[in-house]
Amino acid sequence: MAGGDYNIVGVNLAAVFNGKKDHVIGLYTAVLWENDTFPILIGRELLGAPKLYAEVPDPWFEGNNWRFYCSEYGTKLIEGEIRNATLADDAVCRRIEQEARNGRWMCWKYYPREIPTC
Repeated sequence: MAGGDYNIVGVNLAAVFNGKKDHVIGLYTAVLWENDTFPILIGRELLGAPKLYAEVPDPWFEGNNWRFYCSEYGTKLIEGEIRNATLADDAVCRRIEQEARNGRWMCWKYYPREIPTC
């Protein structure tokens, strides 16, 4: 983001969409907290992703564990920990990248049939 900090914490749920024409298996985004308002405005309106502003500091390392949280006005909204983190070899990194490319990320966006008039 133009040399500035940009952090995001997301909660995704495994989901299946069974529509009249389409069938999709992927991740449904329940909420995304971000510490920059510009991507929130663009992503919420264009993608339909439920983006909210929060203080999201850089994650930190304690022993073999990564920790993170996001908060609003000093109140923690969510916190997490990745335990026993180790470096992945090149083969594992390639597999993760391939899975990410093939995965589906689902959001919900409402398109009204009629535009309301005043």
